[in-house]
Amino acid sequence: MADETTIEDQTEPNAPDTPATPPADDSAPKPPWERDGEDFNPEKAWNLIQNLRADNAKLKESNESLSLKQREAEDAKLTE
Repeated sequence: MADETTIEDQTEPNAPDTPATPPADDSAPKPPWERDGEDFNPEKAWNLIQNLRADNAKLKESNESLSLKQREAEDAKLTE
């Protein structure tokens, strides 16, 4: 059909080309695998993930026990 327009037809003829991604900002923090000129090491990354998961589990466990102790202390104050 002659009335159909495509995306190419809708762009301005003299519009500057814009990049799909913004230019890299040198002040933005880089991911760990792009630092220090090291190549990405999947084994090192997996070990890091496992260690972080273990730390997270320990923190959750200690946080739960702390909140339980706080609840018990508040209950003791209420009964007094």
